[in-house]
Formats: sequence, structure tokens, C-alpha cells
Amino acid sequence: MDKGYSNVPLFKKTDPSDINNYRVIKICFSKISTSILNKRISEWIDDNTIVSDAQYGFMAGRSTVNAIFILNAFVNKALNDKGRLYCGLLTLRKRLTV
Repeated sequence: MDKGYSNVPLFKKTDPSDINNYRVIKICFSKISTSILNKRISEWIDDNTIVSDAQYGFMAGRSTVNAIFILNAFVNKALNDKGRLYCGLLTLRKRLTV
């Protein structure tokens, strides 16, 4: 396989079980095209509020450090007020693996 290219079979006619009914096309995944695609998808996600404001990982301009800071503030408030705080942490492994 060429670097930066993927061969994709494209179905052209009648019987899908016959290999002769496919044409192979090369798709180029260059740094420029992937960065443009990434920007468009990110803008669409932001415009349509697909991702929660509570999502910090894998988001531009946000860091999990911010989430830790917010959690620390809640813990300190609960300790100062002699109250209770219940937390749950969730890790999604390999969430973006294709």
C-alpha cells in the first residue's frame, strides 16, 4: 500500500458476489485533507451541540486538568460545609479506535 493512500473497492453493477463487478479506487488521506475534514467535523459538532459541555478529553481548548480543578472545588466545598459528595468516574477506553 502506498503511504497516505487506501485502496477502496467500489461496486459498479449487478452481482455483488462477482469480483469483476468492483472497481478499485485510491483515496488519498493527506495531512491537509485530514486537517480540513477534522476542522469541519469539529465545527459541526460545536454548532449542533453534539458533545456535552462536561466533555473535556479530546476537545480543543479544554483539558482534563480543568475537570480535575472543578472536581477539587466540589470536594473542598463539601469538606468546608461538612456535607457529602458522591462522585463517579467513567473511562471509555479505545473510544476512538477504528
